[in-house]
Amino acid sequence: MAKKSKASAEIRQAAILLKDMGVTKVTVVYSGSGDEGCAEDPVAFNASGAEIKIPDHLSVKIKDELYEMLPSGWELNSGSSGTYTMDLVKNTAKLEHSEIVEETVDSEEYFNL
Repeated sequence: MAKKSKASAEIRQAAILLKDMGVTKVTVVYSGSGDEGCAEDPVAFNASGAEIKIPDHLSVKIKDELYEMLPSGWELNSGSSGTYTMDLVKNTAKLEHSEIVEETVDSEEYFNL
């Protein structure tokens, strides 16, 4: 799946509605591994940093947008985690993604018998 460089029309419309509610920032935390993963409900904040409850239909749109932006296989094997942040003042969104990688270190030793 190619990463998006521009938000969908639906999320841009959601951003307008959120701004009208006084929201300046939205964050969504996600994680997954072992073929399962999920995003938590979005958390919205106003300019003073107070949390604002957002309608369920907007939460769903934000999570749907996040799932479209995540790299393919984000929930597989050891998995990954991260945070999706919408800055409604700057009209930007940022995806901070960490992939968990298992590493195997091989070694050999020889002994005299």
